[in-house]
Amino acid sequence: MGAAGQQVMSGYGSFASQGTKNNRSFHANLLELEEDIAETRKELNFCKKEVQILNTERTTVLEMAETKCIDIEKYLSKEIHYLEELISKAQTKQKAENSRFAFQCQQVKQIANELDDHRMELVKRTVNIEDHLGIETGPLEAE
Repeated sequence: MGAAGQQVMSGYGSFASQGTKNNRSFHANLLELEEDIAETRKELNFCKKEVQILNTERTTVLEMAETKCIDIEKYLSKEIHYLEELISKAQTKQKAENSRFAFQCQQVKQIANELDDHRMELVKRTVNIEDHLGIETGPLEAE
């Protein structure tokens, strides 16, 4: 207790008898305040430790989250690369199929034209034979 506290407790001259009663209550109040301060310090220290623990946990969680994000990005990059390869292969295969289909369509057109030309030759020969035989047919019957 400081010098000021001792002066208050020793009483000031004429108030000595009344001061003893007040001194005890002041002394009790002072002890109570010191106990409150000690408890508050303990709570403050506990809270500081809790804040440190929470900050450490937050740092750990952030590090883990960053690691997980990096892992997920790597996984997704691999998946994207794999899917791009699949798409590229499918496009190459489709292009080849389209080329074959276009070639087959050309062949069908050519065959159809050849068949049409051959039919026209046969129609002309039939008309020629009918003329030699003297068979008359209308213009729509010949075709």
